[in-house]
Amino acid sequence: MKKIIFSGILFIISLVLCAGATFVYGGIIPLQTPSKGAFPVRGIDVSSYQADIDFDAVAKHGIDFVFIKATEGSNHSDRYFAQNLENANRAGLRTSAYHFFSFDSAPRTQAVNFISKVPMDEISLPPVIDFEFYGQYYDKNLPNIEDARRSLSQMSYILEQHYEVRPIIYCDEKMYETFLAGQEEFADNPIWIRNIFTEPKMPSDGREWTFWQYSNRALLNGIKGHVDMNVFCGSREEFELFVR
Repeated sequence: MKKIIFSGILFIISLVLCAGATFVYGGIIPLQTPSKGAFPVRGIDVSSYQADIDFDAVAKHGIDFVFIKATEGSNHSDRYFAQNLENANRAGLRTSAYHFFSFDSAPRTQAVNFISKVPMDEISLPPVIDFEFYGQYYDKNLPNIEDARRSLSQMSYILEQHYEVRPIIYCDEKMYETFLAGQEEFADNPIWIRNIFTEPKMPSDGREWTFWQYSNRALLNGIKGHVDMNVFCGSREEFELFVR
């Protein structure tokens, strides 16, 4: 009897350890689906990670918009960007393009890279600067805050001058609090916030987010593998006013 009990305890412990490891390494992520009543406008963000996408099939899921990766740093471009943008527009989705910001490149050359790849008249939402840590170095070494703010502000200004609209800034709550909270130069940039666990809150300055990335594990017809899910903070009428 004692052997059976001991074996049972070991089995339960092993299950807990496996579940924990799977959670940590990305196999299981707590999924949430914000209420469609509260957030009727839904979207996805994609990159070359998703490869070929059937946007007509995606649109049938009630998807309204898509953020598409265009560029990264001063030289890199996403090889699926042009294809994704054309097909998403053809499917009737509202579209935007995003740039993965580099702490190691000049803001002007990053802006030039983005502008060279993203036609002004082919995106219907403001352009996006994806502002997040990357690589093992920046996970453990915080960039100089003033320098990072200055570079982000300069890139935002250049894109605004070209696209005639303030860029959206994508970040998680930690990045927002560290670099953006209470900073006047970013007060008019719409914020796209990432939080895959709970509805985001930015209490230090009382600001509201405009887009919320609430999941990175969605499965949709038309996309192979997982895709990020997002909502717009507002009604459909407010979303249409937000469209360029």
